[in-house]
Amino acid sequence: MSEDEDADSLEQEVLEAEAAEWEAFESRFPPKDFLGVASALKIRDREIFARLVWSLRDDFYSFHRDCQTKWPSRGTEIERLRELRAAASLLASPGGWMPLDPLEIDLAFDPFGEVKEEQFLAIIKRLATYWDERLARLEAGPSAAGRRSHDAFHELIVALIRTYQPITMKRARRPSTRFNKPGYYGDFYQFAIAAWRCLRENLPEARHLIPKSEDALGEALRNHWPKKGTGAHKLIDTQVARWGLN
Repeated sequence: MSEDEDADSLEQEVLEAEAAEWEAFESRFPPKDFLGVASALKIRDREIFARLVWSLRDDFYSFHRDCQTKWPSRGTEIERLRELRAAASLLASPGGWMPLDPLEIDLAFDPFGEVKEEQFLAIIKRLATYWDERLARLEAGPSAAGRRSHDAFHELIVALIRTYQPITMKRARRPSTRFNKPGYYGDFYQFAIAAWRCLRENLPEARHLIPKSEDALGEALRNHWPKKGTGAHKLIDTQVARWGLN
C-alpha cells in the first residue's frame, strides 16, 4: 500500500471514529428531551422543532468536546478541523465515498447490519457542518494557546445565542434585572434555562462546569455576554443583519 493510500485509509478511520462518536452522543439526546426547550420558545411547528434539536445537539456536542481535559494548541486544532472538514465534505460529495466491501460498513457501524450507506453519508454531512461551524467559532475566538476546560461554558453561551436567533427570528438579549425584584428576566434567559436543564439532565458528567442554579445561570450570562468588538459579537451581529432581527 502506497503512502497516499495509507493516508487515505487513516483519514477514513478518523472520520469513521468521529462519526461513531457523534452517533453515540446523539443517542443521549433524543428529540423528546428537547420538548422543554420548545415549550419555552412556544414552538409547535415540526420543522422548526427539528431545526432546534439539530442545532442544540451541535451546541452540546461542541461543549462536550470542549470539556475534554487535554487540548492541542489553537493553531493545531484549527488545522485539524480544516482537514476533517475537507475530508468529510469530499466523502459526502457524489462519488466521494466508494466502499470496497459493503460489509465493512455494517461491521464498523452496526454489528446487526441495520445501518445503510445513506445513513452513513448523512452523518458525514452533519460532521462536515459541525466542523465548519466549530472552525468558525475557534477562528473568531482568542488567540491564546490552548483552552481551559472551564472556558467551555463561555463558548456555549455564544453557541446558544447563535442557535436562538435564527430559530426565533429575534435578537438575543442579555438577561435583565428589575428594580427591587429578585432574579433575572428575558426571553433568551428562559430559553437558556430550558437548554441548561436539558444539558444537566443528559450530560451529568459536565455538571461541574455549568452553573448550579437558574440565578447562577443568569449571572453567568450577564457576566460573559459577548462584548462589542469581539469575534463572537461580530458573528452574532452577522446573523442580526442577515435576517433583519430586532
